[in-house]
Amino acid sequence: IIMLTSPNPDPYRDYRIAEKLPEVLEEMAVQAKHLQNISDYIAYTGGGRGNDTSVLDKMQRQLQDFIDDPEGIPSLLGSFNSNKSALGTWIIEKKSQPLEIDWIEWVPSGQEGRDGKETLWQSLSFGVRQFMASYTNDYSAAFGKDAVEVWTAAGRDQVQVLTRLIQEQFTDKTGIDVQLKLVQGGTVLPAVVSGIGPDVSLMNSNGEAINFASRKAATAVSDFEGFDEIAKQFHDSALVPLRLQGKTYGLPETQTFPVLFYRTDIFEEMGYQVPTTWTEAYNLMFELQKNNMEFGIPTGIFGYSLFLYQNNGQLYNADGSRCIIDNENGIQAFRQWTKYFSDFGMPMTYNFVNRFRSGEMPIGISDYTAYNTLVVFAPEIYDNWDIACVPGTVQADGSINRSVASTGTCSILFSASDNKENAWKFLQWWCGSDAQQAYAREIEIRLGASARYATANLVAFDNLMWTPKQLSVLKEQKKSVMGVPETPGGYFTSRHIENSFRKVVLNSTDVKETLVEYCELINLEIAEKRDELNIGKEE
Repeated sequence: IIMLTSPNPDPYRDYRIAEKLPEVLEEMAVQAKHLQNISDYIAYTGGGRGNDTSVLDKMQRQLQDFIDDPEGIPSLLGSFNSNKSALGTWIIEKKSQPLEIDWIEWVPSGQEGRDGKETLWQSLSFGVRQFMASYTNDYSAAFGKDAVEVWTAAGRDQVQVLTRLIQEQFTDKTGIDVQLKLVQGGTVLPAVVSGIGPDVSLMNSNGEAINFASRKAATAVSDFEGFDEIAKQFHDSALVPLRLQGKTYGLPETQTFPVLFYRTDIFEEMGYQVPTTWTEAYNLMFELQKNNMEFGIPTGIFGYSLFLYQNNGQLYNADGSRCIIDNENGIQAFRQWTKYFSDFGMPMTYNFVNRFRSGEMPIGISDYTAYNTLVVFAPEIYDNWDIACVPGTVQADGSINRSVASTGTCSILFSASDNKENAWKFLQWWCGSDAQQAYAREIEIRLGASARYATANLVAFDNLMWTPKQLSVLKEQKKSVMGVPETPGGYFTSRHIENSFRKVVLNSTDVKETLVEYCELINLEIAEKRDELNIGKEE
């Protein structure tokens, strides 16, 4: 229907859906009947209609309305997508609803079980005890006071899993106690500044390591014994954002990177081929637009970095003191990137998961963790999509450069810690393959596929619950992953790449002049920030 009407149909146009798509209306009738039968069965076994049947009934009525009035379909596509999403959520809830048991009682034959109703006194007593427990239980910390103090802003389920693993796999074996605290996001920085921060902070964005390091607040983990051994467990790109002036100020926890998602059902129906180069992708975009569909290309610094690295460019010079995207490689990459938006009118902001599941965007580049979302929240297309390596740029020797930029989280050891040796041993354990693999499996078992952990540890990554085909694609793409360096003042880089992108696409300004102009602003900010923090000067 979208291929016929486009995602934004003209409400005054007669699309003659009944004539052009009779098989679609026939299938709607079949599915409406299925929904009606399921709803009737649930109502019969459950004692009537209610919340369990309302979603089914709403979708069934809408399909029946479409059959009765096909020309009204275009104006209701938005509500149809909403109802379809609600139905997907309903399916997930019904698959995962828990079995709740108050008690199990064995009753001898001929005798009666006890009365399940509690007395007023029992109810009041339980409520008082539950209220008092909320004041006496410390949910934010575990273990003793003389311990390595570790803070994290992860979810409560993640903390519970991590607490148990620390006790069983670290404290019991090393004798080093760990005090794990669950804190709110943004708590670490003011705590460190005020001198009451932890020894270690987990699950920080990569940029935080250099923010603290440039202010002498983070310890260089590369100075500790055993760093070279633990560093071998990561792809070198995962360590790039954690380096400053030749030293490394954190250990990677997670690393994510883009892959190509595509709808196998649509590609098979339309006879499309999955593109391996940007030339093939460019040709595919013509075919998609003929049928009112789009190719999802990322924007922002990670969208630009994809083309920059494939054109053998870099964001910064060797010591991070200057942004160098105004050279020939940087300008060529920027021109290639922006032309897809100026030539094809690709959307600059979009919800990839929603458009992918509806078919409006049957192919697109997105972080591979979008897999977790699609598996859980788009059950209606479960077997109708797959992943592949991103399209690459053909090099002079005929090879294909598929480089992509990565991001992730890291652990930081703070300079103010007076327990650095034990804190370092904890970091070695936590970022090692055994702990990462155990944590990843526990989290997925507890929370489902949507919580699949994107560990940066190479050994642990190979042992996650990917299918052999998916793991093959991810490992192949990982060979071409590039780390995005972090530098003081680098926040201007992402900001002005976005500004120059919008100026070129929306105002049709000259690519070279625009990029050179904003690159000068970036370098001014980097120079000021390095001067402020006394970086790159002789001590």
